[in-house]
Amino acid sequence: VTYYGKFKDAVEDANEQDPEDFDENNPFVITILDDIPGIGPARRKALMKHFMGADNIRQADVEELKQIPSMNEKAARAVFEFFHEGENME
Repeated sequence: VTYYGKFKDAVEDANEQDPEDFDENNPFVITILDDIPGIGPARRKALMKHFMGADNIRQADVEELKQIPSMNEKAARAVFEFFHEGENME
């Protein structure tokens, strides 16, 4: 089971939410990003603010993810691989 397959419903639910409703200060905001090693509250906040949703994050490549100031190569790869585990990544 891939992470994407396991959390597909969570991604769809996150994309149905209005990005304006995202409150990064709310400690109860749970996102699929919480399951990615190396992605803590600061990076999660930066990713959500920049991409405005989990599906947009999933569609980003490593170079796009690295454009976020708090993201380095390792963190960008972790996010990309989380969403694309099991896919053919040539």
